[in-house]
Amino acid sequence: MFDLVRPASSTITTADGKVGIGIGFVLENNEFVIKKLLPGSEASTKIQIGDMIKSVDGTAITSNFSVGEVGQFIKGEPGTRVAITVLRPGSSSQQTIPLEAPAPLGPKPLTNGHTVQQLSNTPDAPSII
Repeated sequence: MFDLVRPASSTITTADGKVGIGIGFVLENNEFVIKKLLPGSEASTKIQIGDMIKSVDGTAITSNFSVGEVGQFIKGEPGTRVAITVLRPGSSSQQTIPLEAPAPLGPKPLTNGHTVQQLSNTPDAPSII
């Protein structure tokens, strides 16, 4: 199972208005492993593919959680901060990385006055003009 936490380029938020930080992760060998980073997101400058999520805001993340539950720990109101502690492959020490849940982008204005609305939460999704 793969959970792409709502990226910053998405105009889609959860029903309760929460957004993600632009990471995708899987449960692999009892670890939540980062497999995708949204280019241009704050997470893409601080987190690396292969990092293992060890805690979120001080809550230990274990294989007892589902991918969806871990996603709910990470998602937040636009502008809220989340501290994700990761273990890098080959490292013996964990790093705590503060990240901010970005405001979702609205329709993108074009130079001719029309707008483009993102239809999906994937960065390469088709758009409608």
